[in-house]
Amino acid sequence: MSAAMDNNVSQFERMHVPDLKTFLTKRGITCSLYRKQQLVRLCEIAVELQLEVTQTQDDYKDMDSFRRTVEVNGAKYVLPEITTVLNWKSDLRDLPLIESYDILIYLMKVGQWNESRLSNYRRDNGFNLYTSNHIHDVKLHRLINTEYFYVRAACVPETRQSENPYNPWVIVGTEGHFRSGGCTCVVDNGTCKHITALLFSLENFSSRHRDRNTEVGTDVPCTWDRARKLSEPLTINKIDIRNNPSSSLPVEPHSSHYTPSKGLKLSEHEIEKRVFNLCKINKSVFSHILENSSDESDGEVEIPMSMKQLADKSKDNGSNFLDFIKLYHDDDIIHQIQARTSGQAENPEWFFLQSWKNYSIFISFCFTFINLEM
Repeated sequence: MSAAMDNNVSQFERMHVPDLKTFLTKRGITCSLYRKQQLVRLCEIAVELQLEVTQTQDDYKDMDSFRRTVEVNGAKYVLPEITTVLNWKSDLRDLPLIESYDILIYLMKVGQWNESRLSNYRRDNGFNLYTSNHIHDVKLHRLINTEYFYVRAACVPETRQSENPYNPWVIVGTEGHFRSGGCTCVVDNGTCKHITALLFSLENFSSRHRDRNTEVGTDVPCTWDRARKLSEPLTINKIDIRNNPSSSLPVEPHSSHYTPSKGLKLSEHEIEKRVFNLCKINKSVFSHILENSSDESDGEVEIPMSMKQLADKSKDNGSNFLDFIKLYHDDDIIHQIQARTSGQAENPEWFFLQSWKNYSIFISFCFTFINLEM
């Protein structure tokens, strides 16, 4: 590349986005969807290809000059370019009072918003940038010999939040009406979402500081007081995925919640009840392990002894097994059994379980009786 071309390339880095777009547009290159570094690269390629100027009329400069033209004492006056302004103030005490209808007029007149978009402004990307605190570093400049102010800000990009911020700006009159605006984004015609976010942010600031001109003993500079939108990398377990950030936080797993399983000391009755509840869900192949009837409820109801338990108890007492049964099973026990088994005849699943259970009880009883005889 020649020395002249190297000089041109170095100049591109120092040029502003509007100038880069003008350079490309004159050479017939579409540049509405690129950021500055991409525009610089396109300009470098245009120089390498030696593209000739195809557009002689500088539309952008005409538009930029028009939006900076105001009326002062009945005469037209072009305000200085915002890039040439140096004396910016962070104290916003002199900021004109901004009302919501000032925003409405600007969006209809300059932004060309239709009725549908105006009625659904809360869904607009610009309004979402405002509510998410993307606007920060707002500063003010009073234009000498005019009734207008320059107001500029920084706006964190919507997606690539670690990138350099955009710089939207507006011209606002002392009565609060907006004349025009611009931005360092590729749109830069006063209608981008960054301008919309700035307008709503200024109205919100103005409504919260309506008494900012009141003299008090503890006066401090009336600076921008909304926290800046920050982008901080988070580990995946700390990312908030709620649709509504104002809702309560969901319960998160923690090491303190972990309770390792421990051996349970359950009575035979409790074990039977748990196994029975498991078996009654589906027909079980291990129902033969049940030894006596189980109650479905968790109530503290005494369950009569099974035949195996009676045999064991008679063996311990040295009593005759048949005589022991007659002594133990009185009329009250019979009534209890009747009450606890009421309705079982209508449950086919119970018959399936009971058939296996009776079989296991019978086998156990036979072995117990043989041991007694021996």
